[in-house]
Amino acid sequence: YKDVKLMRVNYNKLSLIIILLSLSLVPYIIYVNLHSSYLGMTMQFNEKNEYQVFEIEKGSLAQSLGFKKGDVILEINGKSVEKLRADDGKLADELSDVKSMIVERDGEIGFVETGYELVSYESLFLFIIPMMFYLLSLFCVYFIIKSNKRLNSASAFILIVFLLVTSTAYSCSVGSAKGDSLSIYITMITFQFVPVLYLHYIYQYFKEKGKEFFNNKIFLFLYPVGLLNLLLEISGDNLQISYSSIKLFNLVSFLVVTIIAFALIIYGVIKNKASEQAYFLRILVITNFVAFIPFLIFYVIPYVFIGDYIFPAMFVVPFLLIIPFSLVYQFIAT
Repeated sequence: YKDVKLMRVNYNKLSLIIILLSLSLVPYIIYVNLHSSYLGMTMQFNEKNEYQVFEIEKGSLAQSLGFKKGDVILEINGKSVEKLRADDGKLADELSDVKSMIVERDGEIGFVETGYELVSYESLFLFIIPMMFYLLSLFCVYFIIKSNKRLNSASAFILIVFLLVTSTAYSCSVGSAKGDSLSIYITMITFQFVPVLYLHYIYQYFKEKGKEFFNNKIFLFLYPVGLLNLLLEISGDNLQISYSSIKLFNLVSFLVVTIIAFALIIYGVIKNKASEQAYFLRILVITNFVAFIPFLIFYVIPYVFIGDYIFPAMFVVPFLLIIPFSLVYQFIAT
């Protein structure tokens, strides 16, 4: 009875709703990119209510200008940070187009001109490439819907959601890197859902092929992990949790969920090595390795264990894009 009831769900219509929701974010993403300057550093108010630099990306404009962790920002564009904070919304307005800053370091005060340029490698990695990936994802979604029109399979719907969530996480990273609150929240939840949706698609795909090699109750644990990260991000200030602690929890969560996904897929390969799906599973393991290893080795693991990364996320995240396109190819081919 449950199976019959589920088949009545029109997954193509649900897919169109998800597409429209993701498209509604595009104007906002473009607005944030065109109206915000990118320095490549994270600033937050510390326990002394000082506007402090907590993190600087390697190779970023902030690093080339000489900013360091612990620097305290006193003025932005000639305006006091303290007064900007008191005037609701003014601080965000000034951060959207930073021309100059007055910085205090070890009791000494200095003046810095940013010299920000819209056309830069930051824009390439944080806006142009992500938006190209989003458009390619929509292109793939079109073919998935077309091929799923008659079948109306749940796996196709999950694959579409996975594509749009992955591309949205990547596209919203531009606003997240620039400190936009909404972009930070969207990036947080979508980023955490990427490995979960990936695993969910594989589970549903093989279930429809008559193979169910792990219990789907694991998703009752994996999906709430992303929601917990979002809740922590939203309530971090009220709970007085530091930025570095929240980021560490985010990356540890992502690492744990990714390891679980790896383990279950490898388990599926071993369990079904003689089945018709063995070739697809081996391809999944290879694409997993190629896509996830750079991000895990050069960013996540170093940050978790030594508190710093080898390469900025913007340089290693693009490797993850191998996964959705390989899944789309496999889905359409079968």
